[in-house]
Amino acid sequence: MKVNISRRVYLNNYTNRFQKLYQINGKKELKTLNFGIGEDVNLIKNEDLEEFSRICAKKENYGYSENICPGLKEAFSFYSLKNYGVYLQNDNLTFSMGIKNALNKLAFLLVNK
Repeated sequence: MKVNISRRVYLNNYTNRFQKLYQINGKKELKTLNFGIGEDVNLIKNEDLEEFSRICAKKENYGYSENICPGLKEAFSFYSLKNYGVYLQNDNLTFSMGIKNALNKLAFLLVNK
């Protein structure tokens, strides 16, 4: 079924397959659930998008969560201890935001074993 859906989306040349996915008619006895993924950006006013873009472009808003949230490592250590019974020291934790950052850190972690 996944192959058929992907092929039908490709053949119809939809530019945003997530937005159009719920429009594809599958089996008539199944109901399609729309969770709002890939909604059209026209639902948001242009002024709001411009304001959001302006705020995100400020230099003080750059940074990853471990830089802007000092309690992140402590919270994760507490979560690990509470749920898994494993105590993690803050120096043994590293966070990554996105796969490229994670892959870059992987080599460092393997060498620094």
